[in-house]
Amino acid sequence: MKLSTFTSTVFGALFLFATKAVADIEFFQYPAPNGIYRPGKNVQFVVDDMPDGDGDYDRVYADLFTENGKFVKTIKSWSGDYIDRFGDNFAFSWTIDPKLKSGSYFIEIYSDDDDDYDDVSRSFIFEVAAPIKPTTPQQPNKRPMMNNGNRGGNGAGAGNGAGGRRMA
Repeated sequence: MKLSTFTSTVFGALFLFATKAVADIEFFQYPAPNGIYRPGKNVQFVVDDMPDGDGDYDRVYADLFTENGKFVKTIKSWSGDYIDRFGDNFAFSWTIDPKLKSGSYFIEIYSDDDDDYDDVSRSFIFEVAAPIKPTTPQQPNKRPMMNNGNRGGNGAGAGNGAGGRRMA
């Protein structure tokens, strides 16, 4: 009896802690979860609550991470006073680097002087698919030339009309 009560208490506390740890993440309004994009394409992001730090000259960064949380690179940065001018529903776009490997990624927004490290604003995980390789277009079928290169005629100079030059 004591073991099951203890186990229930531990699992309940772990569950409560896990939900609290995730509760402070605010996801971007756009794009929706599980989007698929290709390198070279432009993606629009909309952030409901952009951090702006504590001063007008603080920097706000949008960093790209792999799905497992490995930092890839900073894709955008803004000054705090620039962010303040736009308020809520801050929109920005990013053209996916043509050299970015295919895989699952997310973008995280933070301020370099934000005192509340628990609040995170990030995109849902999205997929960068392999680029589409261009295909070589098929050459259209050409009709064979007839009558020594003149179409629709019966010999040299045909089809030139009266007074046409005679080809030798």
